Amino acid sequence: PVGKRTLLYRYRITDGQTDTHEMLPSFGGVYGLLDENRVLYLMCKENGKRKGYEFCVHYLSSGKNEVVKQLTRTYSMGWNSMIEGKPREIVYPAEWMTLDDTYIYVAESATIGTMDDIVLFTSKEVIQMNVHVYDRNLSMVATVDFGTVLENIIPEIGQYKEAVARNHCNLSFFEEEVYCTITLPEGDVVCKCSREEFLTGKPEFELVIKEQP
Repeated sequence: PVGKRTLLYRYRITDGQTDTHEMLPSFGGVYGLLDENRVLYLMCKENGKRKGYEFCVHYLSSGKNEVVKQLTRTYSMGWNSMIEGKPREIVYPAEWMTLDDTYIYVAESATIGTMDDIVLFTSKEVIQMNVHVYDRNLSMVATVDFGTVLENIIPEIGQYKEAVARNHCNLSFFEEEVYCTITLPEGDVVCKCSREEFLTGKPEFELVIKEQP
């Protein structure tokens, strides 16, 4: 940080040349390259913390920054989510962002919520965490209920809900496969699915590695 601005340094590995780019004051360090000239990053609203609420673009050639899109999703669960009988759009905070060669993946900040079973009259704590997929025009193309995905992968994850909700889950991409790494107290769990299946919004991950205590 320099004053109220945050700098992004670019290094050229061929000769070690460095240049410096001034991002908007609320740049939280979460970014990815859209192309050779554009850096996509998240605008943060909570005193510089990583949680972002808007997409911003920095142009490497000109140094210009602009806010290009607010992070919103359609919310249609619960009586108070409706406006005149229609689902309403809400702004969500993002915990992390990553890009592959085609899409942008943004994860909402995870929270612990309650799911009620109206048949059995019971309730349980669940991880609420959506991963939204955008195209390069920043249009949302899919949403994955990742809290449900996590509990399907590891049934015993219940005892670690709070730890997982504190950003101990990461996605990575290798060719046409999506890998999910979950960090638990006794070790990492790694699972995978195809990118095609992930984009349906309801992926079924298969276990690859589960470390034993």
